[in-house]
Amino acid sequence: MHMSTQILVCSILHTSIVLLFQLFLSTVSQTPTMTSYQAPINPTRTRIGWIGTGVMGDAMASRLLSVGYSVTIYARNPSKVAHLQSQGALLADFPANLSSNDVIFTMLGHPSDVRQIILDNLVPFLNQNTVIIDHTSSHLVLAKQIFYAARERDCWAVDAPVSGGAIGAKEGKLAILAGGNEDVVKCLMLKVQNLNF
Repeated sequence: MHMSTQILVCSILHTSIVLLFQLFLSTVSQTPTMTSYQAPINPTRTRIGWIGTGVMGDAMASRLLSVGYSVTIYARNPSKVAHLQSQGALLADFPANLSSNDVIFTMLGHPSDVRQIILDNLVPFLNQNTVIIDHTSSHLVLAKQIFYAARERDCWAVDAPVSGGAIGAKEGKLAILAGGNEDVVKCLMLKVQNLNF
């Protein structure tokens, strides 16, 4: 397994972002290079799905909406995301309804939520080349299971827990630790500069 760590500091809309990428999945040197996502993520052509609208997830989704991204949200309690709808967010009735998005972010409370929502109710329905980015502080074994399940669908998964709390999310100053296929993560390193976290 090839291991490497890189740090990227960039400025986005007057927002500093520190990204620490740890590449640890055992298939790094064996999975093919991702070529379908070389164009930068941008509001005009990237469809984003979002699951998890607690304090941090809410702020992160709101920042994406504020810079013009098309964001579709699955929320177990839709009434709590009315303010995101007022910003332009669409609502999905089920996690599977997000499967047509290009990138799906998740920010859930517990590993059990990750297993139920991502493994059981999202991955089986994904369109080819979708990227799941899970920001939940979860378990490495579960992250690997999601990675392998996504690969079976010709999709990709990145385990990307965040640090910085609610204030960091609101101010766009989160530290993101991302683990996954090296080629995918490197590609995301270039594109995530256009995301406003």
